[in-house]
Amino acid sequence: MARQTRRRRSIRQSARSRKANGSGRSARKVRYAVVGLGHIAQVAMLPAVRNARRNSELVALVSDDEQKLKTLGRRYKVPYAVTYDQADALFRTGEIDAVYIALPNDMHAEWAIKAAKAGLHVLCEKPMATNSADAERMIDACSDAGVKLMVAYRLHFERANLEVADLVRKRRIGDAKLFGSQFAMQVKQGNIRTQAERGGGPEWDIGIYCINAARYEIVGTKGAIVVDPAYEYAEGIAYELTIGEKKKRKQLSKSDQFAPELIHFSDCVLKNKEPEPSGKEGLIDVRIIEAIHRSIRSGRWENTQVTGRSRRPTLRQEIRRPGIQKPDTVNVQQPH
Repeated sequence: MARQTRRRRSIRQSARSRKANGSGRSARKVRYAVVGLGHIAQVAMLPAVRNARRNSELVALVSDDEQKLKTLGRRYKVPYAVTYDQADALFRTGEIDAVYIALPNDMHAEWAIKAAKAGLHVLCEKPMATNSADAERMIDACSDAGVKLMVAYRLHFERANLEVADLVRKRRIGDAKLFGSQFAMQVKQGNIRTQAERGGGPEWDIGIYCINAARYEIVGTKGAIVVDPAYEYAEGIAYELTIGEKKKRKQLSKSDQFAPELIHFSDCVLKNKEPEPSGKEGLIDVRIIEAIHRSIRSGRWENTQVTGRSRRPTLRQEIRRPGIQKPDTVNVQQPH
C-alpha cells in the first residue's frame, strides 16, 4: 500500500513537472499509454512507435510486472510506468491522449470503457471483445465520451492485402465466387491464446484474420489470387495472380505493420476523422464468430446479424514503414 501511495504521488508530481516545463498537449503528436506488456506489445508495438514518431509518442506503460515496467520504461525512456491499480490516477493526469490496449481478450471491454470515461481515445487489439454486447458497450462508451475508437487490424494498411482487395473490386478475376483461408500455428500448452474462458481459441485468436479477410471473396470466374503468407508480420508478404494461363507473382519486403496503425489513428485524433477500421468493423467480426459458435452448437445455418459497411480499406490507406528487428523481451514467452 505504501509503495502504491508513493507511486501515485510520483505520477502527480511528474505530471506537474512536465506541465511546468511546457510539455503540455502537443498539437502535432498523440501521447499513448500502452496497457498490457505481453508478447505483441513488446515485440511489435513498442518498437513501432519510433516509426510513427511523426504524430505519435509513447509516454506511459501499464502492467503489474515490476520488471517489465522498469526494463521497458528505461529502454523506451517512458516517463510513466504504473500498475493497473494506478492507471486511473495516470489517466487523470492530462498527460495522455490515447491508450493502446494489448490485454487478454476478455479484458478489452473493461479497459476500453475505463479509458473512454477518462476522455482517452482507444486503439484496441483484436478481437475487439469476446461478445457483441461488450463490443457495443465499447462503441457506446467512446461515442458518449466523444473519443475515437479503432480496432487494430494492421493488414488494413498493408500493401499486398490492399492490392489484392483492389484487384477483386476491379473484377480482374471476374465475378468473385469463392474464398478459402488457412492460418495456423502450434501454440505452447497453457498459453493464454488457447484458453477459451479468457477469449482464446482458434476463432478468437488467429481465426479472426481469416474471418476479416473472408469478407473479400478471392476466387473468381476468370482467375484466382493466392496470398502466401497472408497474415504474417515478421516477414514480407507475397501474392500470386492467375488469369487463364498467365501467372504473376509479387513479393513485398518485410515492413513494420504496427506503426501504420498508430500513424493512421493519430491522424484521425488530430484531424477529427473517423478511423478505418472502426469499432463497427470489430463488432462485425465478433458477431460472425458468435454465429459460428451458434452454428456449431445447433448444426444449422445461423444468421450473422451483420449489417453492411459504408467504408472499406483501399490502397489510399497504405502506410509503409521499414521493418523492425525483434527486441529482447522481458518475462514473456514466444506463444508458439
